[in-house]
Amino acid sequence: MTDKTKVLIFTSGSSEMKHGEEDDSPVQLAKSTVFSGNLFLSEADALACFDCETEYLTGTSSAVVLPSFVESMAEGMLDSMTTLAEK
Repeated sequence: MTDKTKVLIFTSGSSEMKHGEEDDSPVQLAKSTVFSGNLFLSEADALACFDCETEYLTGTSSAVVLPSFVESMAEGMLDSMTTLAEK
């Protein structure tokens, strides 16, 4: 194992997420996970566990994953560009 790696353990069909530390109590997920070739988490659980927003792309089976720090950076850039455009 690598040092200082954060490990989150999800089990298909379970509504609990466990940290890699033995003494940590499990986190209750909003919904049970589903295994369909890949493990899928609900949007609420992605936000709670990974601090990420997800947005599905209309007409596709894909989604965009946006960590909160990237969202903050994007909002700052949009504000800057809006201010420049108003001048």
